[in-house]
Amino acid sequence: MSRAECWAVEQVALNYTLSNKVKNPPENLKRGGVTELREGLIIDETICLLEELCDEAKELGWREFYDKNLL
Repeated sequence: MSRAECWAVEQVALNYTLSNKVKNPPENLKRGGVTELREGLIIDETICLLEELCDEAKELGWREFYDKNLL
């Protein structure tokens, strides 16, 4: 996958998993980098989601994929 496709998949996956966002991050992580922390995800389901998103991004191209899923 291209870097742009990977970025678009990451953005869409983060948006899809907002309900799994860590509500009380550890104190040592509060200074940055907590927007990507997720909890309670089932790994096998997450892998399937990412594979489906990757396939769609490759099929549509990063921009159309991003626009379709986030705009």
